[in-house]
Amino acid sequence: IYSGSIVDKAFFPYMIKIGELVGLNDLFYIMNRGFLTRDNLSFISENNMSFLMAAPKSQKIYHQALIEASTLIRHSRYHIPQTSCYGISKTIQIDEQPYTLYMYLNTSSAADEETRIFQHIDRLEEELQKQMKPISIARYNKYYDVLKNESPIEEFERSHEKITEMIELTGMFCLLSNTQNMSAQEALRVYGRRDMVEKAFDNLKNNIDYDRFLTNTQKTTEGKA
Repeated sequence: IYSGSIVDKAFFPYMIKIGELVGLNDLFYIMNRGFLTRDNLSFISENNMSFLMAAPKSQKIYHQALIEASTLIRHSRYHIPQTSCYGISKTIQIDEQPYTLYMYLNTSSAADEETRIFQHIDRLEEELQKQMKPISIARYNKYYDVLKNESPIEEFERSHEKITEMIELTGMFCLLSNTQNMSAQEALRVYGRRDMVEKAFDNLKNNIDYDRFLTNTQKTTEGKA
């Protein structure tokens, strides 16, 4: 029992210890990117745990790997059957430990992401032209080269280099693991199961009030579930 909300990355070691107390050992952990920190990777290594988790493509090491992969991933040999994804893998080093980085391109989502990026850029440009909001240089630096850092901003132009790099990564995502024996296809299949479990748990917790079963018999509880 803990007071308040604790973020995934901080709660992870405690979650593992609690699991051990109830007999959950020798598990393969599938986690979202909220758990990915250097401290948690060290904890995993020290405790000889196996894992697969999403990696944020905004972080430099994963971002650079995806940029390199984007030039070669869309090849028929890397296509994952019965999906709209291509996948490849490579070994990377983090704090002198080897990890497998699985990199994917989802062609179905790539076009939608590209459309959303340009819609967002168009909205930002309208803001700049009309000075619609209090100026925050950081709000625009991702897409624009601001030539005069004053308020109001009088000079700006689209950074086509920055935008093009974003477009190259649309539809791309990556997974990180300390296992060496999974293919990109298998890693994608395994990670997909996490979403099924999360949705089932969310349904138990929120839709049928799993922690509030006001029943007195197992039969009644099973009937409500």
